[in-house]
Amino acid sequence: MALQNPAIEMSLELHRLNSDRLDVEVSVADEVSAFVLKAHATAVRSKVTDVVDIWRCHEVCLAAGTDPAQFAGPERMAASRAEVKAAIADITGFCT
Repeated sequence: MALQNPAIEMSLELHRLNSDRLDVEVSVADEVSAFVLKAHATAVRSKVTDVVDIWRCHEVCLAAGTDPAQFAGPERMAASRAEVKAAIADITGFCT
């Protein structure tokens, strides 16, 4: 469910400390998929950094101009919202 959107393809040029140069192609999750995937991961484990990661995903979505319609339907959006809210409540103790 989290990775229903196509990946974003990136071409990178890496420079190693020994002066080698590598050209690589990587696929990364789009903004919405990354946010949903992080929310699902946080629901099954608990790390203090998860809340920061969720916040960063949220900032990336805002910067990219995403909107609720991009979350592929109300079921996916509601489930993700509940998982994010639960993760924040578990760590901070103040979310209702």
